[in-house]
Amino acid sequence: MRLMTYNILDGGKDGDSTARLAQVCELVRQVAPDVLALDECCEFERDGFRTFHRLERELGMRGVFAPAPSGYHVALYVRGTQLLEVRTLQRGLHHTALAARLTLAGQDCSVIATHLCPFSAEARVAEAQHLSQFFGAEPLFLLGDLNSLSPHDAPQLQPESWLPRRRVRHELPGGGLDLRAIAVLEAAGLVDVFHAASNTAPTALTRSRPGWQEYQVRIDHIFASAAAARSVTRTERVDGALADTASDHYPLYIDVQI
Repeated sequence: MRLMTYNILDGGKDGDSTARLAQVCELVRQVAPDVLALDECCEFERDGFRTFHRLERELGMRGVFAPAPSGYHVALYVRGTQLLEVRTLQRGLHHTALAARLTLAGQDCSVIATHLCPFSAEARVAEAQHLSQFFGAEPLFLLGDLNSLSPHDAPQLQPESWLPRRRVRHELPGGGLDLRAIAVLEAAGLVDVFHAASNTAPTALTRSRPGWQEYQVRIDHIFASAAAARSVTRTERVDGALADTASDHYPLYIDVQI
């Protein structure tokens, strides 16, 4: 089974153009995930959820939608799996989260798709603590744009080269990098599966954004409960021409042998 997470940047739209959204769909079809978490599903709810349903048709997947007060919605699309329960978790989150129980290859598991606050380190810590209430004992995966730096990546980062508006997102009030949100998730028993596989390539920014060289960080993540992490057989950041231009984030996927 394959799980994928992707921040598609403003709903895959640039003004009135949906050219990037077509690229997003093509990239997803190439990866062919069984479970897909999308962040920044902006305006997917317009015109009777027209864009949301467009992706269901083009990807051949069934979707569920978590509206966000910010307008930066989260969606989860699944293929060949049975959805047992879906909950949206707006309260306590700047954007939103979606928690689903589903059956993967005959095994019940939980998937939490989320997008944490981009602006406040304190908010992200609170959001991570809030989400940890929903971590159960069964196999669980948490994936999305967490806007958070990992303690494991900190030694390689060069925040002095980042633009001030980017650096302020990741700084502690007294100085230094804020690494607490990821630490909260790990303290709750989740495993950073990309770090465990020594595969920690940056997920932002892609080559599509000006100044991308100065801000290369891993802020999109896939975490798993301990039992689920042992079933991960592959971790990949999607590269190539489509990934370079379809969004300002690179997507991630994992293969799981349950």
